[in-house]
Amino acid sequence: MPKPTDTKEKKKAVKINSSARSNVAEFIKRPVPTSEEVEEFERVIENEAREEAIEESLNEIYQDAKDNLEVNRLKIERSRGWLFWLVFLPLFLAILAGGGYAAYHFWYLNRAFSPNDIEFFVDGPEEVLAGEEFFYVLHYQNNSQVKLKKLDIKLKYPDNFVVLDVSPSGRGLESGSWEFNDVPPNFKGSIRIKGKIIGPKGEVSILLGSLLYEPANITSSFQKETSFVTKIKGIGLEFDYDYISPVMAGEKNEIIVMYNADSENFINTFRLRVEPPDLMEFIKTTPTEDKPYEIVRPGVFRIKEVSAEVNSIEVPYKFIKKTEQPVLVELNFEQADEYGRWHNFLTHTISLEAIQSDLGLALIVNGSRRDQGINFGQILNYSLVYANRGEADLKDVTIMAVLEGDFLDWDKLEDKNHGQIKDNTIVWTKNEIKALAVLEPGEEGTIDFSLPVKKPEILTPNKNYQIRSYAQYSVGGTEPNEDNRSNVIVNTVNSDLELREEVRYFDKDDIPVGTGPVPLEVGKETSLKVYWTITNTLHELTDVKVSVELPTGVEWNNKENASAGSIYYDDQKREVVWEVGRLPVSWEQVEAEFSIKVVPQPQDLNKILVLMPGSTVMATDKETKEVITKNTTAKTSRLEDDPIAQNSGIVVNSSTQQ
Repeated sequence: MPKPTDTKEKKKAVKINSSARSNVAEFIKRPVPTSEEVEEFERVIENEAREEAIEESLNEIYQDAKDNLEVNRLKIERSRGWLFWLVFLPLFLAILAGGGYAAYHFWYLNRAFSPNDIEFFVDGPEEVLAGEEFFYVLHYQNNSQVKLKKLDIKLKYPDNFVVLDVSPSGRGLESGSWEFNDVPPNFKGSIRIKGKIIGPKGEVSILLGSLLYEPANITSSFQKETSFVTKIKGIGLEFDYDYISPVMAGEKNEIIVMYNADSENFINTFRLRVEPPDLMEFIKTTPTEDKPYEIVRPGVFRIKEVSAEVNSIEVPYKFIKKTEQPVLVELNFEQADEYGRWHNFLTHTISLEAIQSDLGLALIVNGSRRDQGINFGQILNYSLVYANRGEADLKDVTIMAVLEGDFLDWDKLEDKNHGQIKDNTIVWTKNEIKALAVLEPGEEGTIDFSLPVKKPEILTPNKNYQIRSYAQYSVGGTEPNEDNRSNVIVNTVNSDLELREEVRYFDKDDIPVGTGPVPLEVGKETSLKVYWTITNTLHELTDVKVSVELPTGVEWNNKENASAGSIYYDDQKREVVWEVGRLPVSWEQVEAEFSIKVVPQPQDLNKILVLMPGSTVMATDKETKEVITKNTTAKTSRLEDDPIAQNSGIVVNSSTQQ
């Protein structure tokens, strides 16, 4: 068993050499480093390692196989001096700035401008009356980011357009030309042209405009064009004409022109210029002071003023001799503008014929020698004027009136001279009129007769129902010829427009549509329904309108409805109006309804009240051009149209009714 070692013998003091050559001794003497110092030490070690790796890589590249460094493979470059950078840096910056501007010029300025950014258009009315003043507003807009160096605008006005004022004035009032310089980006400008158009109804006037402009960033010019169309919706005047044809050669005759202003009119003065055909000449006359016109020269008349009142111009003329065929006479109506130029707004052509005859005949129907519209059921009143215009006696004269039409009621002919009826002709001889035995030179007379127009049992829509009338004569039993004929009058039957009016408490299905007591009672309100029905089958109608003025004590109670057009109440006029407008023949019937109310007053006791005084329907026949007017009869508190609510109509006291 081994013996334990004696620690006292084995232990020896450990001594550390403190000489300067001992690193460990130095380390022990130093204080413990901080964490920052450790990190810095580590970074130094890493940099030294990186530099050693780079050096080893370079040695591998430039050493030969024997580890000798090949100096000739090294290229040593000199660093750039300050003179180099002084010259190079400004040059580089200049090139960079030039390229930047070129890019800006190409990519920004050029791309910022587009012809679509320039707007050019006209505002104005699409329809005007002849002579009505209005404005054209010409708009030009630069919506781009580029200035326009020059902008040139030119307008071509319609031939019938009269320039009254322009703002800005441009190169002159009527020049239609403007020039603008340096129009800035995003600029909007306008030109206002005040004027009027003088021309016939329906004429279309076209304003043409062109815009030439040059952008500041482009040397090229661009052009835009525009146009605007305005139509003349009317002339604001009504004209009618009265004349006869044929006429006797060598005799004085007249063309009578009647005119008046519409409610909206802008032609307050005008002239009438008549162009005479061959063989026709005007007769010099001096109009009386009360005439609203003066004769400038034969065939030219200047009308001083126009009003709603109907006035007339008398154009006296004669034919030198017989015409071989009818000739056309043009009536030109013109207005002067502010510059003295005349503009035509209406041309009307009439046909005249001159015959050579010793016996003059003139036929008149319902007081007129011209064509006119008539109505079924109307009585036609004829006057046949005859006169010996020759220099010798006319013996054994026979006069005939020819009436061509299938719907004259011959059974109701009234003729005090009792002429003989043969087919559609009435014949008078010396047996019926003694004066026809011998007509001395200058002797004349008149034959009057009348008969009604009867309505056919079946009407054909759009058919022209006409009556053509003229007179002829013969002397000594000879056959009549074309020279022995009077003027011809054509009477066209107007459409069969009708208005039916009913005032009811119960409708046709016996359903109450009214309220309050019936019979009417003093102090109590009763409401009733008014029904209007328009029927029409023959011709298309325009401007169809129904109206009625409510009597005192009867009030509008709304609840209006219409199958066509619109119905409204005018508070100021106390008038109910139904405006239908156009009514084609395919619409045989249209209806409207509204309510009225009435509160009888004590003074109405024991009286019959008028609820509707009678309504009026007006329309223009598209075929005959005539204005048709029909009226209804008055409706009272009797409620004549309501079989259930019909009563005596007498207003009663509420206590009496109870």
